[in-house]
Amino acid sequence: MRLDQADKILDRFIGDLLTPLGFKRIECLIYARPWNEATVWITFPSHSVISYIAFSCRVVIFFDSLSRWLSENPSEKVPAAGIPIHLLRPSTDYVEWEFVRTSDLEGLKDSIMSDLKNYAFPFAEKYTHLSEIKIALESFPKTKDWLAFSQEERHRFLQNNRFLYSLDADQQVCLRAAIRLIEGDKAGALKIVDDTLLERKDALPKRRYRIEEFRKRIQDAG
Repeated sequence: MRLDQADKILDRFIGDLLTPLGFKRIECLIYARPWNEATVWITFPSHSVISYIAFSCRVVIFFDSLSRWLSENPSEKVPAAGIPIHLLRPSTDYVEWEFVRTSDLEGLKDSIMSDLKNYAFPFAEKYTHLSEIKIALESFPKTKDWLAFSQEERHRFLQNNRFLYSLDADQQVCLRAAIRLIEGDKAGALKIVDDTLLERKDALPKRRYRIEEFRKRIQDAG
């Protein structure tokens, strides 16, 4: 089965699962619905293996109020977070669903719905509130403390703060500052950015570039 054919079949199957739950199809294998203060996308990236089709799932959260700050293009829809389903499972092991023929999909239904109901939807329910994202971001240790953590301590922290799996260090800084901006606290946003730049004053330019660009965006906004 060609991947394009498989995607059409899989898309119909996923649509039958998600449409009754209030999701609308955005495009092939991408479904969305409003959720609390945000919009949640559930996506199902797929790929072809020699003898079968494999697919996984990803939860993506968008806040319209944040998008204008998270992209240089104001009309671009930029997610505040996006996380693959396996990182929400207790084991965090990467496991995909697989099928060879259309009839195989019915046997995957319970597993897919279990992952959505037990992991994807609770994640969406929690992190479609800006207040929860702010709490998660501000709980992250300072760089020097994080570097001092053992591998086990880092793993335990991220297990308890799954949202942070989805963000690199620059994204965390920009998102923290963006939340301050939409709260009307421009001074607080600039402090977050300036503290980061000071911390990285001796770092390579590539470690400063995104933060400097974000600071310029704040200044240009007046």
